[in-house]
Amino acid sequence: MSVGIPGVDEDHTRFITLVDGLNQAILDRKCLSEIRKCMQLLLDDADEHAQLTEKLRAMDEFIANKTEYEWVAAVLKIKEALLDHLLNEDMKCRDYYRSMPR
Repeated sequence: MSVGIPGVDEDHTRFITLVDGLNQAILDRKCLSEIRKCMQLLLDDADEHAQLTEKLRAMDEFIANKTEYEWVAAVLKIKEALLDHLLNEDMKCRDYYRSMPR
């Protein structure tokens, strides 16, 4: 998922770690408050990406008072949103970065 821009790649690594933490909290059957804490960390981290943040907020609202199965579905949607953002938005930055004279 590298775009070849060190700062962006570091952001992606950190975000993927947070998504994995949320996924693990669900797999470990943590209480809803722990899962919501993990979700809030994702929201805080994605704050500069308006479109991604909107999707994450929708997922956060979705998991409130939902079953474990629905939480897992929400995490999968978060991962899908991350991949969509990476492939459609951040790769544009990569292409622009690569086109710049060095």
